[in-house]
Amino acid sequence: MKKIFLIITLFLVSTVWGVAISDAAILLTQDFNSANSDLEPPPAGWDITLTWCGGGEPWRLNNNWRWNQANQTGGDGTCATIDGSYEGNFYGAGTDLVSPIFSLDGCYTSADLSFATIFDHELARECAKVEISTNNGSTWIDLLDWREDHSATTVNLDLTSYIGNDLMRVKFAYLTEEWPGGLWQVDDVLVSAVECSGGDTTPVPEPVSILLFGSGLAGLFLRRK
Repeated sequence: MKKIFLIITLFLVSTVWGVAISDAAILLTQDFNSANSDLEPPPAGWDITLTWCGGGEPWRLNNNWRWNQANQTGGDGTCATIDGSYEGNFYGAGTDLVSPIFSLDGCYTSADLSFATIFDHELARECAKVEISTNNGSTWIDLLDWREDHSATTVNLDLTSYIGNDLMRVKFAYLTEEWPGGLWQVDDVLVSAVECSGGDTTPVPEPVSILLFGSGLAGLFLRRK
């Protein structure tokens, strides 16, 4: 009987307070483990474009014959890579790697973007940017702007403020205006969000929460008795 009382108390706390165990929704994932080292075409839904007036090379996989680089991000298999030192980038290079559309228009309490990466920065006029769009790429907002070395790491960027938007895209934008540029690799891209619980998430008034907390303690006490 005491055990049943405790279970009912805990159930009431989670129901009235409106907070239950939430699940993480996977909204976008890409590991770039493709047999097509040219990324032509890129993974389904992804876009790769050249943005530098001097031409240059686009994003490719690390094992492409032009780069012939190991995956240095810490990820497994192959990864997306742009090597500014390649001779084809002699006049500079600019290339964008753009994700498919994903939606944050749902009942989520938080969201984030993570990816494994390394950036070997070589030149003053060279940068690696991560940008986000809420309108299918019409406009972009900077999330990250690197202009210095970054050894192998996993980056986590908070997307919680973008919850409610349904035409989301992420862009990895590399630019070097000189040669030889550095190396940028990206792997294991993941956008995830924590889903709301099924109940009303509005907190109950403080007196009620205290009463419920007290009931829980009483249940624990009775169980020990």
